[in-house]
Formats: sequence, C-alpha cells, structure tokens
Amino acid sequence: MKNYCQYSFKAFKRVSGDHFSWLLILGVIVFGCTPNTTSTRTPLSSNPTSTEAPLIQKINGELDPIIKEQIISMPGANTEGFTAPDKLVEAVFGDIVMDMEQGKTEIAAVEASAYHYEILDVTTPGGGRTEYYILREMLPISRGWGTYIFQKDFVNDIVIEIPHPISDRNTPLVGLGLFKALNAKALLIAGTHRNANKDGMADTAHATDSIFQAVHLALVQEASQTYAEVIFLQLHGFSSDRHPHFPQVIIGHNWQSDPIKDRLLNKLVQAMQDENIQVGVCPNKDFQDLCGTLNIQSLETKDQAFFHLELNESTRQDDSAFVSALVKALNSSSP
Repeated sequence: MKNYCQYSFKAFKRVSGDHFSWLLILGVIVFGCTPNTTSTRTPLSSNPTSTEAPLIQKINGELDPIIKEQIISMPGANTEGFTAPDKLVEAVFGDIVMDMEQGKTEIAAVEASAYHYEILDVTTPGGGRTEYYILREMLPISRGWGTYIFQKDFVNDIVIEIPHPISDRNTPLVGLGLFKALNAKALLIAGTHRNANKDGMADTAHATDSIFQAVHLALVQEASQTYAEVIFLQLHGFSSDRHPHFPQVIIGHNWQSDPIKDRLLNKLVQAMQDENIQVGVCPNKDFQDLCGTLNIQSLETKDQAFFHLELNESTRQDDSAFVSALVKALNSSSP
C-alpha cells in the first residue's frame, strides 16, 4: 500500500484531468493516502541501509536465456491467464517507462515492484559488451503483462514489437535477433498467447487495454517530446497453408502519403528483394487481411513511421536474410 500511495497520485491526475481533486479525496478516504503537495515522487534514500534489498538486479550474461525463460513461462491459449489493467495502472507503467528513459531507474524499480515487476540491469560479456535494462513480470507470471527491454546506448531509434509471442511462432527470437543486430532502442514482447482469454483481451495488437499498449504509447509520447524520429517495427507471423501463393513478407504501414516515409518504405522493400525475399506492400486487396489496418499500435502512432510486418513460416524459421535486409535498410551507420 505504501508504494501505491506514493506513486499513484501522478497517474490519477494523468487519467482524470479536471476530476483529479475528487480522486484525491477518494484516495485519502479509501486508501488512507496523503499526497505530497510539493512533489509527486518520494526521492529514494541516497544511502540505503544494509538491510535493504537491491532495487535493481545486476546480471552479467546474455539476453537470450532471460527472454526465453519469460516466453516459456507465459500463459498459453485458453488459460484465462491475462488480467486486463485499468487506465490507472496503464498510466503508472507509462510513467515507469518515462522514468527509465530519463535515467530515474531506481524510482521506476520501486514503482514496478508494486505490480510484481522488476528491473534487471544486464551487461553482456565480451569485447562488444552491451548494457540493457529489462522490465519484466516476476515469475510465476500472474498477469501476463509482458517483458520490455531497453538498450542503454542504442545506435538506432528503432522500437521492435512482438504482440503475439506464442501464436506467431519464433517472432520473439526474430525480434531479439533484430534488436541486437540493429542496436535498437527497445524491444517490446507481450505477455501471453493472443487467445489466452475467451474475451479477446489478451490480443495486445487489437485490445485497447494492455501494458504493451501503455509502453508503446509512452515511447510515442517521448518521441514527440524530444522531436525524435522513431521507427516502429511490429513483427507478426502468417500461415502459408492458409495464405497460399502469398509473398514471404507483407508490409503494412501507418501513413497514406508521405514522401519521406515512402522513401524509407522503398528502401526497406529494395533491401529485402536484394536478399531474394519476396515482398508484398499494402494496401493490396489480394492480402488485405494481413495489412494490419485495425492494429491498435499502428492507429495510435502519430508522426512516427510504423511498419506492420507479416512473416511466413520459412522467414521466421531462418531469419538471417530478413535481419540482414533490415540492417542494410535501417542501420544509420550503413552506407
């Protein structure tokens, strides 16, 4: 309750607008909380006592086993293993991401701990050592809210998203490989099978309430505030048996006419074709059902380029040509 009281008033204000004063009264009556009138945050002690557990777990090792452990532990289809968050919780996780992006990682860790989440500080070994923060639900997974990886010194302003980590087989591993190869900013992985719940709320690409969506929106907001040009790559998988004679990769996007984004799209298509990958570009009536026109993240991404990428089984099984093409097209250090 202490963490909830300390860190929820900002989120209350974010979601309630002019009704904030009434919610403050409600917080005092129901939860016994008293807001800090000078600050929405309680600063962490700069000299924690020896009895305090470390806020952030430091790990020297590779990302792959950590991410695979999360995926294996995710609730599967028909498990009712996804708990839909309310708007307040989504706002809190938006704040957590913004705090992490602003270097306030210890504050973010305290906020996250109230929801059975933790932050890992991971350093990969070897000469090409890289540092990451991982925001993850602690095991056992009880809500299915997802795993979020941020590279500290990223090279490319690229966010990779995996909304269907179990049903779209191999997309988490393709996304992880692409994340590392591109030295990208962030990797977002949803927390359950898309059909975990009968009501469809676990499908983070189409349901409006999810932590996956909250993290996405926080990164969109940050890009807007910092005038950054961020590229969002959301990976999906389709069945060649159900869609015979389709290209290996189908690309949807979130704009209709934009010369700068059109050039980026053409560069992406050309790089894939150079790798002998068959590519289809939306809109196209022949494969309209795979264009992602109802994708929630795409619809809510303003100004930034959002690519909805559908990959067939063979491309997900052997992703080397796909990853190579995207590195060639999108890596800012490429010629």
